Amino acid sequence: MKSAKIGNQWLVIDPATAGLSGTYLAEMERSTAYLQQKIFFVGNFYCPGANIWRLFYKYSELHAQPRYRLGRLRLLVRSLELVYALARIVVRTAIQRYKTVCYALSSNLLAEYAFLWVLKHLVRCKVIIICHDVIPFVGVGESLQSKSNTRARFYRLADFLLVHNSNSRSDLMKVFGVQPAKIYSVPFPVMDPWLLETRVRNKPSPKSSTETQFLFVGHLRQEKGIDVLISAWKIAQTQLSKSTLVIAGNRPRGVKIDVSELDRSRVTVITRYLSDDELLDLVDQCDCVILPYRRGTNSGIPGTVLVLERDLIVSDIPMFKNNTLIPPHAFFASENAEALAKRIVEYESEKLSGRIKQNPIYRGSIADYKKHYARQIYAMIIKIEEAREGDKCSQ
Repeated sequence: MKSAKIGNQWLVIDPATAGLSGTYLAEMERSTAYLQQKIFFVGNFYCPGANIWRLFYKYSELHAQPRYRLGRLRLLVRSLELVYALARIVVRTAIQRYKTVCYALSSNLLAEYAFLWVLKHLVRCKVIIICHDVIPFVGVGESLQSKSNTRARFYRLADFLLVHNSNSRSDLMKVFGVQPAKIYSVPFPVMDPWLLETRVRNKPSPKSSTETQFLFVGHLRQEKGIDVLISAWKIAQTQLSKSTLVIAGNRPRGVKIDVSELDRSRVTVITRYLSDDELLDLVDQCDCVILPYRRGTNSGIPGTVLVLERDLIVSDIPMFKNNTLIPPHAFFASENAEALAKRIVEYESEKLSGRIKQNPIYRGSIADYKKHYARQIYAMIIKIEEAREGDKCSQ
């Protein structure tokens, strides 16, 4: 692929890129290596990738070594680390004269807004916001309206918004009134665990021919549909032979995981922070990952699961329907416990009858997807550079 004609260097920043999450930035860096150092990447201190300035959250990140665990001081230290990192980036941007800054937004912090405002109005950069979650998630006691209003101010400040699927584009236009010309779209990258420096590439663990293990893994927020999964398992458990279920992930304050009506001998619940190795080991040990989400903007879990050659059962929300890696047979009707229970029982039957076998069928499609992603990144950069040149000519 030929180098894009980029007149000015780009700066791509994503603070929330520790460990496996950092494969998002590492894949983007890998896919743009042909651009001859025209793009400079800034990520988390624990971000994988060959050419990334690891700047954010050395001491307050959960991936930090035990001696850095700060207890109640963690959030204070994290805020100070954020401000320090953003200040260093402003100085570097002014010195290096970057003209395009692409910032991955995962929160609504005033420090981030001030940072982007300074870059746009004082340093005179074009500001692109990567919209990981177009509509912000809300915790117990938080107001969706308040968080959405704050998020809207970020969207108004940005020159362009970068999304990863059509449902994100639709939300920006319908909920926030963003004009279509301001929105650019590229596929969500495959969050490939083999990009982690600590992960050794091995063949997938062999599956048992007589037992089936299902897994839910992720942050146990209400919108992830964990209650739908529990209701579905309650229905399915009497029809299953030797299937087991593992529910694993960090539980937010106020969220209850009630499995009292389930056969506990076949259900394991892990409600704590999981390291990357723990998460990936759980995926490797299971047969099928279940993602019963109610809503969402993006998810890297499907790509990671398919790289590890495990199967998926997912709700038919737009986020998953727009993911071309997910096979059509993986879907069930969102928020429908009966439909999920039926799919779980069908999967076990297919597995035990030998109709589901471990094979590398996803390798080719993942390789093709990565090539498509790289082409779309290239096309997006060219379009934004052309838009910048158009702005100059009109001034």
